[in-house]
Amino acid sequence: MDPLAALSKIGHAFFARDGVRLAFGKRWDGQIIHISQASRGSACGCRCPAENCGRRLVARKPDDGIAHHFAHARLTTAELAAGIAPSCKHGNMTALHHYAEQLLNRRKSLVLPPVQATYGARTKTIREAKRFTFDSAILETMDGETIPDVIL
Repeated sequence: MDPLAALSKIGHAFFARDGVRLAFGKRWDGQIIHISQASRGSACGCRCPAENCGRRLVARKPDDGIAHHFAHARLTTAELAAGIAPSCKHGNMTALHHYAEQLLNRRKSLVLPPVQATYGARTKTIREAKRFTFDSAILETMDGETIPDVIL
């Protein structure tokens, strides 16, 4: 089974469950994987997906009830000597961004949720949920003067 399809069945909770800030890492082959797909510790072979970071990640999977998550590996002596300072602020958003691109590219479909209006105790559905299927997904390609994330 496609790992992205398996993850999508979990629901939205796997994006940032239990306060986890970094639930996704970038594997050696460039694929974004969820912590549930990673081997424990540094054996996961993942790096931070943020382009301005790219540091090694450690898959933290404690047995004591703490939510599984990725953490940046400690800086090596050489990195410290070179003056490298940890400054990753956007790894979590970058990971979600790349995950969404991968998902759209593999599935070639998208479900838009219903649009509802609520006034007091009354709720009216303006538009039902609708699935859109498309022929192709073009990722981050120049389109005029901009580079859209995905062209469907």
